Amino acid sequence: MVRPRVVAALAAGGLVAAATIGSSSVVRSQDAPPAAAPSAPFDVVEVLASTEGRPPPVEDDELADVGAGIRWLRSVQQPDGRWTGGVGGRHDVATTSLVLLAFFQHGHTHRVGRFKRTVRNATRWLKSATPPDARGRASGLEVALRTWALADAYAISRDFTLKPYVKRAVAELEGARAFSGWGWRLRDPRPNTLVTGLALLALGAAERGNLAIDAKGRAEARAFLAGVSDETGLAGLRTVGDGVSLAPPGERGAAPGVPLFTAAALLGRLETGEAVGAEIERMVARIEAFGPGPDQVEPLYWLLATRALGRVDGEAWSRWARSVAGVLGALQSPPGGHQPGSWPPVGVLSEIGGRPATTAGAILILGACWDRGR
Repeated sequence: MVRPRVVAALAAGGLVAAATIGSSSVVRSQDAPPAAAPSAPFDVVEVLASTEGRPPPVEDDELADVGAGIRWLRSVQQPDGRWTGGVGGRHDVATTSLVLLAFFQHGHTHRVGRFKRTVRNATRWLKSATPPDARGRASGLEVALRTWALADAYAISRDFTLKPYVKRAVAELEGARAFSGWGWRLRDPRPNTLVTGLALLALGAAERGNLAIDAKGRAEARAFLAGVSDETGLAGLRTVGDGVSLAPPGERGAAPGVPLFTAAALLGRLETGEAVGAEIERMVARIEAFGPGPDQVEPLYWLLATRALGRVDGEAWSRWARSVAGVLGALQSPPGGHQPGSWPPVGVLSEIGGRPATTAGAILILGACWDRGR
C-alpha cells in the first residue's frame, strides 16, 4: 500500500484526508454539492478520453447503468455549469474536467447528444476557469485535467472557436514541465509518475486534434516514466521504489495496496507510442495481480489500469474488463436508492470531487471497457 509519507504528500494539497490509496472505505464528503465553493490547493488525481471509435450518445434505454449515471450527473450540475464536491468542494476545475470527459466518452458534446446543453454550459465555465492554489498558482495536475478536457472537446467536435483555448492550455501545460516530467506544482523540480502520466494523456488528446506538441518533451517524459520502474515492473512515485510497498494478495499480516503509480506510468508510456515489450508485459502482470474487487475499491487506479490494459489487449484485458464492469455494476446506487444512478464516493477521486468525481470515473471506466481503453 502507499507509504505514509506519500499519503502525507497527497494530503499536503488537501486531496487525501484520512484514507490511504487502496482503502475500501467510503468517503462521504459533500454528497450534496454546495451552491458555491472557493478554489484551493490541489495536488493529485486522474482520467482520459480518446477520440477514436467513440460510441453513439447514450440514451435512456441504452446501457442503463451508464445512462443513469449521466442523468444523475446532469441533475447535480451547478447553475454556472460546473460540478463541485470533494473536501469542501475545492477542486471544481478538476471535478468539472472529469465529468466532461465522461460525457465525451459516451458521445455527448456541446453540439451532439441529448445533453448538449449540459455539456455546453460546462465547457463555457471551464474555458474561463483558472485552477489556482492557495498562493494563486495553478497545480500541475489540475492544469493537466483541464487541458485534457478542453483538448478532447475540440478533437471530438472540431469546433474551431475552442482552438485558441486549447492552444493556450497546451502551452500552459508544456510550460509547467520541469526537467523530465510534471509534478504537483508548475515547474516542480520533482516530477512524479501520476501527474506525468496524466499530462501525457492531455497532450495526446491535443495531438489527436491536430495541434502541435513538444515531441522532445514528450520523449523525455517517457524516459522518466521508464526510469522509475524496477526490474519487476513496479513503478514508484518519483524514483524506483518510491512510495509503494505491495504485499502479495492474501499474505498474512499485510494488507495489499494497489499499484496506482505503475498504472499511471504504463498508461503514459503507451500514450507516447511505446511498443509492447518485456518491460511493458511485466507492468501488465503487476497490475493484473491487483485486479478489481469489492475489497479493494480504488476507482482512479481502475481507470488508469483499464485504459492501459485495453491498449495492450490480450487475455489480461479481457479478464480485467469483465471483472471491473461487474464490480462497478454492483457498486452503483440502484433506482430508489441513495442518489440513484451514481457511484459512492470512494478513494482518491472522492477526495477530489466527491460523488460527482467517482461517478464520472466509473462512467469513464465502463466506456474504456467498451472502447478497449480508448
